[in-house]
Amino acid sequence: MFLFAGFAWTLWVTRNKMAIEKCYPKAPANILYDALSLLQRWSLLLKAVDKEKVDQANVMLLSWMRSFEPSLVVPTDIVEI
Repeated sequence: MFLFAGFAWTLWVTRNKMAIEKCYPKAPANILYDALSLLQRWSLLLKAVDKEKVDQANVMLLSWMRSFEPSLVVPTDIVEI
């Protein structure tokens, strides 16, 4: 629930910046990094057991993001017959 709240809050703040300030993120990964940063700041308020779980999730997500390579193939639903 904590992870969901962090990502939902980040999406809400990003949406408000886009709608009100016309400030758009340069890449989708920026939103993920913002969410992880927020979760790291909020995790100080958690109990030790929960903090360890959140830290493990942060490490997994960061490692996935660092190793992520976007696909060079454009996804499409058009098929040649």
